[in-house]
Amino acid sequence: MIGMMRESMDDAAKADIGTAEAGGGPGTPAAPTAEDRFRALATAGALSVYRMSPEWRLMYQLDSDTLAVTSEATEDWADHYILPEDRERVGAAIREAIATGTIFELEHRVRLADGSIGWVLSRAVPLRGQNGRIVEWFGAARDVSDRKRTEEALRDSEAKYRRLFDSMDEAYAVVEVLKDETGRWADFRFLEVNPAFMEHTAMPYPVGRTATELLGTPNPRWAALYGQALDSGTALRVEETEPALGRVFDLNIFALDRAQNRVAVLFTNVTERRRSLNLQDTLLAELQHRVRNIMAVIRSIVRRSHDEERSAEDYVQHLEGRIAALARTQALLTRRPGVGVDLEEIVRDELLAQAASEDQVSIRGPDVALAPKAAEVLTLALHELATNATKYGAFSHRDGHVDIAWRVEPRDGRDWLVLNWAENGVPILVPGPLRRGFGTELISSRIPYELRGRGSFELRPGGLRSEIEFPLVPGGSILDMDGGTI
Repeated sequence: MIGMMRESMDDAAKADIGTAEAGGGPGTPAAPTAEDRFRALATAGALSVYRMSPEWRLMYQLDSDTLAVTSEATEDWADHYILPEDRERVGAAIREAIATGTIFELEHRVRLADGSIGWVLSRAVPLRGQNGRIVEWFGAARDVSDRKRTEEALRDSEAKYRRLFDSMDEAYAVVEVLKDETGRWADFRFLEVNPAFMEHTAMPYPVGRTATELLGTPNPRWAALYGQALDSGTALRVEETEPALGRVFDLNIFALDRAQNRVAVLFTNVTERRRSLNLQDTLLAELQHRVRNIMAVIRSIVRRSHDEERSAEDYVQHLEGRIAALARTQALLTRRPGVGVDLEEIVRDELLAQAASEDQVSIRGPDVALAPKAAEVLTLALHELATNATKYGAFSHRDGHVDIAWRVEPRDGRDWLVLNWAENGVPILVPGPLRRGFGTELISSRIPYELRGRGSFELRPGGLRSEIEFPLVPGGSILDMDGGTI
């Protein structure tokens, strides 16, 4: 692909010979010809040099270390050197250079002398005759195969990085950390994020905007942590919360360009994991607290059941019933941890445990969720009342009936639960006080002590009446229970 006038070369060669004959004798080296200089240029510049006819139909000459050399004018040069799929692009560049009479310059693929494919940067200038017309083109092609291979490898690497960047599950961001007028790391601007960033944060596309612009008042720890990574040059692994998003993130932070205050952040949304771990810690603490509390209650039940001076058979029967009632309460607490215990469920469970028929019971009252301690004490109180009704009261008579009703009353800025137990259909000849025992002491003494409330009962014509009232306290966790005894 080289252009140089053959006649000019021949004239130069003749001049060289004349000079040698005039000034030199035998043994004097001949002066280099124009063709010698042409080839020396190709070798010294590591170039492929070529001469082309004005319309590029003929290649006059080509000297090269990498392309097949030709010293004869040839018309099929494109078939030898240019790949079929590239000929249209090369031809278009040639036609434009001819039409405009300007320099031809193009990077394109070529077939090398060994049959392999390479790349060249080809540049040819038009040479004009005295009439100003182009008489040929003289060009040089530099082998840029190594550079093109490097560029291709870089493109492949970038494409792989981009695929990884776009498909990775972790969120990734590059940010520029900003200082305020005092020199303190105060904010940061997003420069690049991957698609997972929006999924993990639920933020709008942030590139080009600062955290303050996006979040209003972001957690100041972010800028401080990013600045710390820049100042120290070391990577950081932290777990941090963003209140504006209501999310917790596990982050890896490392300095990317300390001169431009840029850091890279790889992170995941661990809000649910943190919530689960916190719940696990809470449940473990509840379990430990609950075991201690239950053991204290059981010790109290065992001791007070024994104090009633019953027979061994009665002692075992009462002890089993009370422990079973306590177990039912624990089952309710475990079934829905952290949300309190439904009062109606407690009442129905205790009556069912005493095998009371539905037509002997009336239950009514609003929805009330009891804190664990209140549920525990009230369950035992209801158990004692139901046990007494089964043995001596309404449930022991075919016409007996128990009416259980409760309401919530505001008192001194607090809500109080008032529960009434009323038996009917029990033939009582002489109403009066009940014998003191575990149940009576529980209602009259332990409710005031444990629940800061009041408990009372009395025998009336038709059966037992009892009223239990105490302030409702928030808290669905067993950790809200004070240690105590029954």
